[in-house]
Amino acid sequence: MKIKLARAIYLAQLDILKKTLDLIEFKEGKDSDNFKFLKKQLFDYTYLNLSKLFKQLEDEGLIKRCTKKCSIRQGYTDCECNGSGYTNI
Repeated sequence: MKIKLARAIYLAQLDILKKTLDLIEFKEGKDSDNFKFLKKQLFDYTYLNLSKLFKQLEDEGLIKRCTKKCSIRQGYTDCECNGSGYTNI
């Protein structure tokens, strides 16, 4: 079975993001201003860099845009791309 590159990268990054947020929540509390600020920063940084990486991989001809036009900002979906917005060529 061929690895679905964008899907694997996206799901791994989401897992890292969720675990990082869990640690911050444990330390700061979910309702704290620090948690809210760090959560926004983590999401922005993660999605921005994933977008850059996926664009590079698309330019290299390794992946293509999802036919359903999914966006990483929408989060996990039941689509073939799982929400990454890209699938294998």
